[in-house]
Amino acid sequence: MAAPEQERLCNGTQKTITDSQTHLQKKLYTAQDSSEDAPVVSEQMKTPDSLWCEIQKLIKIRRDFPALCASGAIEFVYCEPNKYPLVYLHSDGNDKILVALNPSRENVSCKCPYKLKEIIYTLGDTIKLESNVLSMSGESAAYVSVV
Repeated sequence: MAAPEQERLCNGTQKTITDSQTHLQKKLYTAQDSSEDAPVVSEQMKTPDSLWCEIQKLIKIRRDFPALCASGAIEFVYCEPNKYPLVYLHSDGNDKILVALNPSRENVSCKCPYKLKEIIYTLGDTIKLESNVLSMSGESAAYVSVV
């Protein structure tokens, strides 16, 4: 029987595991980052600009706005091959949320028939929705309540 292995847990502690546990872990989970500077969940939770905190914001937004749930309807506003932004509307009754995504590095714009009510979420620079034109900077995303 092989010697037990040491495993670095996400909280930075070490855990001794046996061969059978190693086999089970390799079968069920992806490998953890074993580098010394690997992200640690407890530290990510304390850091306002961490990925963990960003995901928590998005989860709360989805819970707060019924239109963003799976039962909401989706209508594509701007969706052209090899062009950005990708813009679509989630709606559930009177609740209408425009989702705009621009993964490119370029500033982009498109026609949009809606009027801005409230910016709910942005990643990157703020989105603009004026005179039926939606404009956004490169590498940005937004959820916007519209009328």
